[in-house]
Amino acid sequence: MRNVASSRLNALWERLASRYDHLLRPLHWQEVQLASAEGISGCVLDAGCGTAQLCLSLLERGLDAYGCDLSPAMLKAGRRKLAAFGHDPAHLVQADIVHLPYADGAFAYALAAGVLCTLPQHLQAPALIELLRVSLRGVRLLEPLDVGLRRPLAWRMSECAAGMRPIPETQLRKLGIPYRLGWSAFAGAISYIQLFKPS
Repeated sequence: MRNVASSRLNALWERLASRYDHLLRPLHWQEVQLASAEGISGCVLDAGCGTAQLCLSLLERGLDAYGCDLSPAMLKAGRRKLAAFGHDPAHLVQADIVHLPYADGAFAYALAAGVLCTLPQHLQAPALIELLRVSLRGVRLLEPLDVGLRRPLAWRMSECAAGMRPIPETQLRKLGIPYRLGWSAFAGAISYIQLFKPS
């Protein structure tokens, strides 16, 4: 089932890669991503980096940023982008967010924006655990979060249109992950969530 789901998702990203930045520009997605990275420093992982727009922005601001994504087409576009701005394309690698190829604590922070909601729900917990494993200070997420209340209309529309699977807040509690829920974007469809290393 995992391979089937991965293949379908990968096929979608392969089709969208050449138009991805253009499609997201009217939504101001880059600005929202940058807001989630405010105040971070050091070595940073952008997990599910897509075409590496956030990774590039962080590199341009002097951070030691790296990215990983499952889609070869997205990575190809991202590597071209980094190279065009004088950054090493090797900062981007192909990897599955559930099996990250990095050592424990390899990064100060890990970021994921609109990535976990594309996974089957039973893979969200392993992905969260992996993100925490490779980060020293914590994880910043931009994801739909199911807090058990009435769902915003924009959130329900996103579920229907894109097949998004919100992260259940109960899952964070079951995993014992300390977290802080911050601001929201897109009429409540996306939440800014800070995850902290369990003590």
